[in-house]
Amino acid sequence: MEVKIAVASTDGKVVNEHFGRAKYFHIFEVEGGGYKYLETRNVKPCCTQEGHTNAAFDQVIERVKDCVAIVVAKIGDGASLYMEERGFTIFEAPYFIDAVIEKMITDGLLEPESEV
Repeated sequence: MEVKIAVASTDGKVVNEHFGRAKYFHIFEVEGGGYKYLETRNVKPCCTQEGHTNAAFDQVIERVKDCVAIVVAKIGDGASLYMEERGFTIFEAPYFIDAVIEKMITDGLLEPESEV
């Protein structure tokens, strides 16, 4: 099964960006036991000095709506809940992107949960 994930990073190497400050999401496609980089998408940071709004979150959603997961260095509880309620799985993982994706694959974290 092929899935896409969005990774918040300033350099494309390390998950080093807070969700609300992210200007870029690097998109990776995960299939089988492997993955590949697809593209980098620009977004308008959704948190400002005045705070954040659901409309700002929705703008980010529009840019990553084909992804099942979002990987960030940090995300606030409100933003995390909002994104999860809209179907995204959120991971806080401030490490090298390759290591994070490999761990997600190895641990089956992107597999759909089966109904019991």
